[in-house]
Amino acid sequence: MNQTKIEKYDVAKIEQLKMFLEQNAERGKPRYYEIFVDNLRVIEKTNDVAEFDSFQNFMNEDTRLIKILLYSSSEESPRNDKFIYRVKDDDSKSKEQGLSGVEVTERIQTVLQMEKEKWDNNLIKKELEEAEERIDELEKYSGQLEAKIIELKQNQNKLGGIHLGEIAGVALEALLRNNTQLLSKYPLTKGLAGVIEQDNKQKLNLENNTSASSTQDTEVTFSAAEETSEAEKELSKMLREIMLAFSAEGEFSNVMTILTEMAGNKPLIQSTLQFIQNNQQQNQNKN
Repeated sequence: MNQTKIEKYDVAKIEQLKMFLEQNAERGKPRYYEIFVDNLRVIEKTNDVAEFDSFQNFMNEDTRLIKILLYSSSEESPRNDKFIYRVKDDDSKSKEQGLSGVEVTERIQTVLQMEKEKWDNNLIKKELEEAEERIDELEKYSGQLEAKIIELKQNQNKLGGIHLGEIAGVALEALLRNNTQLLSKYPLTKGLAGVIEQDNKQKLNLENNTSASSTQDTEVTFSAAEETSEAEKELSKMLREIMLAFSAEGEFSNVMTILTEMAGNKPLIQSTLQFIQNNQQQNQNKN
């Protein structure tokens, strides 16, 4: 937990901090630190203990305080412990001449900085709690998906009674035409089922047309059937590409289950997207 310690300037205590950094470096766990002389950062964030004493080069008779920020072993971590050492006795000075406008401003700035850091810490804590809630939600959703996958495996990789191996085979067109009632159960293929049913009816009408039908009626019917067939080809192509992309055993079934769950529970789309983005961010951090 972050702490702020304010006390009178003491060379021995500052030396203890240096020894602490040296011990951590010797154990292979160097700590990062920064050093300010008044409001000037004289040592940028580093874990090189050899630079520690160089802050003394910036001290003079007007120096009022030394501030040392001690971070964890991670350079990216914003959390730190603050050790503020007052070089001059402000109480004695105030008795003699009172506080100048500059000193009042500096004190205000110090308090404001401390409040800002406190606010930042609370904000980080809130974001962490929200992230944990999202993780719990995703873990729950992951459990539901695993249960669905097990159920599908126990059902011998069948999707609504149709074996996925048949869908991926050369009999795809005949299978889709004969099972439109099953395709209509899934939001992704519901539109395709309607197109196929319409095309089936039009083809049946074409077969039943007698030679006495007018040339105009025949042309209109043929044109509608041809247009529907083109639409069907595009949708069939889309479904075929999805099936080829998930051709391993059980993959297409799992994808359809996920999409069906999302169709009935739209907030899962955002949760799943957030889960994917978190994984991508973690992979980038590892690289």
